[in-house]
Amino acid sequence: MKIAIIGSGLIGRSWSMLFAAFGYHVSLFDVDSSQLKDALRFIEEELQQLEGSGMLHGSLPAAEQMKFITGHSDLTECVKEAQYIQECVPENLELKKNRVEATGSSGYT
Repeated sequence: MKIAIIGSGLIGRSWSMLFAAFGYHVSLFDVDSSQLKDALRFIEEELQQLEGSGMLHGSLPAAEQMKFITGHSDLTECVKEAQYIQECVPENLELKKNRVEATGSSGYT
């Protein structure tokens, strides 16, 4: 199952790690490519720290969980064939509306 996460801030990073912990393929999107790179680096480091402290969710090791997370700077590619889309953009209503409309989704459920 593919999960699309729109927004790679702290909340998007956290959701990405949680979904990957249980074997979901996660596509993480951000309009800012440097933010996206930072997010992927943060996620990898955080997974390793959680594993080292015995607090990693799921049964997969950190390196395996990281393989389930990919970054995208193209929203259409990110949401393509996703069964679930998690919106994690800043609390700005216009930005949220624009991102939901861009996914081709009917809206929030």
